[in-house]
Amino acid sequence: MHMTRRVSPRPAGIMKCVVSPSGVRPLCSGVKFCTTRVGRVRFLVVLGRHKPNLADYEQRYHQLLAEITKLGFIRSGSVAPRYNYCGKANCRCHGDPPQPHGPYFQWTAKVAGKTVNRRLNAREAELYSQWIANDRRLCAIVDELHTVAEQATNLILQADPKV
Repeated sequence: MHMTRRVSPRPAGIMKCVVSPSGVRPLCSGVKFCTTRVGRVRFLVVLGRHKPNLADYEQRYHQLLAEITKLGFIRSGSVAPRYNYCGKANCRCHGDPPQPHGPYFQWTAKVAGKTVNRRLNAREAELYSQWIANDRRLCAIVDELHTVAEQATNLILQADPKV
């Protein structure tokens, strides 16, 4: 049985790993940095004897910044398909089994503290879904930037004897 777990309370690197009967191995072969998250807690795992230096953190930080530049447009909110029932008694939506009308796509988001809804056609729903996915990826990248920066700044502070 594979499970991800925290190997060290003071991690030397950021890795995602699998604990198996044959030992601990990385999930991302050839990659120095991976992260895993359970709920809102990010787990940092040490694999092998590699103790990352500042250059490793800077490299990962710049990789994340490069990922941001590759993202397309972003949009917050969500897209959901909606199915409706009409008022006609002999319509298929009231049959057995019922076949509601739709899907009709609806975008919902908070704008200036108010909930905004907009009905979308299929093409618009596809575009909005991509933009929303880009927004969520951007948030994940920024979270990882914070984690890498924290590790790098801790390393700098530990190496500086004046502090």
